[in-house]
Amino acid sequence: MIQQSYSPFASPALLVKKKTGDWRLCVDYMKLNAYTMKNKYPLPIIEELFEELHGANWFTTLDLRSGFHQILVHPDDQFKTAFQTHHGHFAYIAMPYGLTGAPATFQAIMNHILAPLLRKCVVVFIDDILIYRRPMLNIFFMLNKCFSFFNNISSK
Repeated sequence: MIQQSYSPFASPALLVKKKTGDWRLCVDYMKLNAYTMKNKYPLPIIEELFEELHGANWFTTLDLRSGFHQILVHPDDQFKTAFQTHHGHFAYIAMPYGLTGAPATFQAIMNHILAPLLRKCVVVFIDDILIYRRPMLNIFFMLNKCFSFFNNISSK
């Protein structure tokens, strides 16, 4: 996810303690984001997603917890993600949290992967996927279909 770097860039980084007692690395990309061309891919409107669920009574959710980190940063851009710690200078090779275009980029990729199922039995909001159906038996079929799409992507 990260590698040692010799980039001229260096965003500030700090560790923040989570409620669980674990630590989270937080990199402040505020200055980089100020110079970044904004991704205009629209995020879904929550009210519209709720309307899609009308009449459905079976639901299952998938939370792609580390989803952002599955998207690789283009090698020509990795140096821009550099940050400095007491242990050295590092840069991300996978998309980090905090970049201005990260949520829209991830949403676009999820919409592309799940396009055949969107608004038929699946709604996606960034890294949260909701699969819905009326009859219970169909929900298992749709869940299996979603997993198939992800398997096809990961095998490429």
